[in-house]
Amino acid sequence: MTHEIRHPDPPTMSRTFAAVTQVLDDFAVPYLVIGSIAADVCGSEGPWPREGSDIDLFLTESDARRAHAILGENGFHIEDTDEDWLLKAYREGVLIDLIFRAASTITLDEEMLERARTKTVEGRRVRIIAPEDYIVIQSRTFSRETPSHWFSACAVLEKSSIDWDYLLRRAEDRRDRAMALLMFARSNGITVPGNVLDRLYEPALARH
Repeated sequence: MTHEIRHPDPPTMSRTFAAVTQVLDDFAVPYLVIGSIAADVCGSEGPWPREGSDIDLFLTESDARRAHAILGENGFHIEDTDEDWLLKAYREGVLIDLIFRAASTITLDEEMLERARTKTVEGRRVRIIAPEDYIVIQSRTFSRETPSHWFSACAVLEKSSIDWDYLLRRAEDRRDRAMALLMFARSNGITVPGNVLDRLYEPALARH
C-alpha cells in the first residue's frame, strides 16, 4: 500500500532528519546526504528544511536494502517499490529516499565517501556529498520534470571550492551534459575556468 506523503512543516522535517540519521549511524550504515539538503547546506538555495521537501540519502545497493529493513524495525514505515534505483521510507509524512543508483549508472563508492564534506545539519554531524559529485549527478538528472536541478548545481558550484580534475573524471561518460551545465553556469556569471571547458569540448562532441 502506498504511504500518504504530506507536506510537513520544518520542525517535522528536522525531527525526521535527526531520527533517520541517528538510526543509520547507530547501526553503522554508511550514507551520504544529497538532494535539496546538499543544495541548501553547500549552496545558496536557502535554509533547510524547506517546507514539503523530502530527505535524500545515497547508499550502496546492499546498504540501502539493509537500511530499509533497519528503518522498518525502528519506527519508520517502509514501502517496496518497482524502481531499480531507490527504496522508500516514511515518518510523520516525510518521505525518505534511499537512493542507490543515480542518473541510471552512478553508484556510491569509497572515493565519494572519502571526499564527502562533514557538516552539521539540524544538530547532527553528517556527511554531505562532495560538490563535484553533486554537480555531476545534477547535470545528468536535469529533465523537464526536474528543471531545478541545474539551478541547484549552480548554487553549489558558486559557493564551493572545486577540484576540477576530479569533476572531469567523474563526468567522463557524459561530458556533453557536464559541459552544457558548466556553460550555463558561466553564462550566469559563475566562474568556470576556460581550460575546463576546453577539456570537455572535443570529447563531448565525439559522443555524437
